[in-house]
Amino acid sequence: MKTFNIPLLTSEDIEVKIKQCTKAGAVALLYKTARVDYRILDQVFGTMGWQVDYEEIKGNLYCTISLWDDENKQWVKKTNCGIESREDEEGNEKKGEASDAAKRAAVVVGIGSELYTSPSIFLNVKTTEKKDGKFELADRYAKYVVTKIEYNEKTRVITSLSIANEKTGTEVFSWDMPTTGAKAKKMTKTVKTAPEAEKPAPQANTQPAEENVSKEPKMPLKSVITISA
Repeated sequence: MKTFNIPLLTSEDIEVKIKQCTKAGAVALLYKTARVDYRILDQVFGTMGWQVDYEEIKGNLYCTISLWDDENKQWVKKTNCGIESREDEEGNEKKGEASDAAKRAAVVVGIGSELYTSPSIFLNVKTTEKKDGKFELADRYAKYVVTKIEYNEKTRVITSLSIANEKTGTEVFSWDMPTTGAKAKKMTKTVKTAPEAEKPAPQANTQPAEENVSKEPKMPLKSVITISA
């Protein structure tokens, strides 16, 4: 039986996507690209130690990532399906579906599963109202990046997150997990995205927090995947 260590994503590995704009700001999500998945697969399993296959089943595109188990001389497969991108009349929606399927299959391997512990993200940014009554970013070309991310050493749950405007460096979101009380215990155990809520108020420094690791620790935290016959 052989084990493989999957590294946690750093801030450079994570992208920020605007999901919805409101009068007060913008709801955002964290995600990773397939390129990040392929780089980590190369890093952990070697360039010849994994492969990707696609198969359409009942109209849904599935991606299978096969990992070579040298000890048992066999391929171990991890599979998931993707979602079609919005049609653009150039055929890119299928390309988006393939990429999404690959990213989801990589999560099954263990790459980026920590993103599911992200808090609800509401960016403090300016928006403008369109003619149809919906809102959009005042700066339509603004891009936002993760500037800091920290994890709990034992649970791999995100404990601290900061996001800023890539061009100006202005911080538009900052969050730290509470370290005391029932809410802190609940959030430490969860592995799903927390429901939308107001940013928690700063907590008094009464007890030392659980040991965290920054986005670039000397020895990056890793997830362990075990392959056996």
